[in-house]
Amino acid sequence: MAIKFCPNCGDKLVSVTKFCPNCGNSLTESSGFLSVDNEKVHSINVNAPVPAKIGYGNDIKSDRVIAYKRAMGIEPTADNVVVAQTANMGRMMISTAFAALTQKWFVLSFEKDGILFIGINNLSRFTGKNIFVPKDSISDIGYRGGFLRKVFSFKTDGRNNKYYLSTFMLVCDFQGRNMEKLDDFIEIYK
Repeated sequence: MAIKFCPNCGDKLVSVTKFCPNCGNSLTESSGFLSVDNEKVHSINVNAPVPAKIGYGNDIKSDRVIAYKRAMGIEPTADNVVVAQTANMGRMMISTAFAALTQKWFVLSFEKDGILFIGINNLSRFTGKNIFVPKDSISDIGYRGGFLRKVFSFKTDGRNNKYYLSTFMLVCDFQGRNMEKLDDFIEIYK
């Protein structure tokens, strides 16, 4: 039996319908709703949900991340996610303003079969630009750091990838508790 999810809000659809009962999104075949048949399916190209509300950080809340992951066919939990910023000190040396405008932000979701990078913008809203890095392409994974942030790094296809992970974020309800589990998250990729 196929289970369907709304691509806009990630809500599970119990019956065949033309509109999502949760958010009212049109659910035609062309709208890209996700169907899951008892096997792991990742559909990371699901459109970003409509922002929760005006303001900073409203999409980096557990309930929003869970709904978006569900829409992608990923285990709906926020117990394995952290917010990350690309680390590029070269840009920072040129201009702090330039660096702030060009930095990329992600919600990293540490899944058993790889790491899902959920794109977010500078206002912490989902962008719909997501990346999935399969587990078998990840090597030399680890982190270093101190009190306020950690530098998370790994290699994939011979390329070094570095991200800053803040140990806490005021607007994010999962960052602090999940940063304490970072060792457990990366252990599955070693």
